[in-house]
Amino acid sequence: MSYMDRIGGLLIEIRFHFRSLNDDGKLTEADKKQLKEFYLQNFIAPKARKLLEQYFPEEFGRPTPSKPAPRTHTHQDR
Repeated sequence: MSYMDRIGGLLIEIRFHFRSLNDDGKLTEADKKQLKEFYLQNFIAPKARKLLEQYFPEEFGRPTPSKPAPRTHTHQDR
């Protein structure tokens, strides 16, 4: 799955949860804001960081993973 696909999925997840909070008539506006902040800090931020570290390791001081050399298979009769 590409970086953009994974980010798109994360954004869909955020919108879904925020929509659920917005539609909950039992919550005050302050409650909704507090829950959204908590959700972003404790659930989304770690997922977003993991994605960024995976796709942009050099930004986090890690070496860019090298891709393994393609293997060439020789026919068993050779």
